[in-house]
Amino acid sequence: MTTQEFKGPVDNVAGRDINIYPPTEPVEIDPSVSRYCSQCDGVTWRYTRHCIHCGFDQFVHDADVNAARLQKFKIKLGMGLAVIGFSLATLGNYLPQKMRVWTLSIGGLCLLAAMGIVKN
Repeated sequence: MTTQEFKGPVDNVAGRDINIYPPTEPVEIDPSVSRYCSQCDGVTWRYTRHCIHCGFDQFVHDADVNAARLQKFKIKLGMGLAVIGFSLATLGNYLPQKMRVWTLSIGGLCLLAAMGIVKN
């Protein structure tokens, strides 16, 4: 059995684990490979987890931003469905009997969907 010898400094190999550190070299300003850090406003690599200047965790920040964006979308969708539901429920009083049942039931379903969306 042969052994493998490493020539030169091997700082990122520790036993069986390989630790990958973000590069500390300057980043070129190219949208395909770089991004601005939301904490220090420095240019850092796009697909590394931590900023090379301040060590800020970019992936956690992106997840928080996406969660806030999704919550705003849910609120807007719920409000839109509530407006449609109230409009149909109000309009149902001025329609003939055959259409009144349909508009009131669709309006009620829109209101229930709006409550379910906004609740979560």
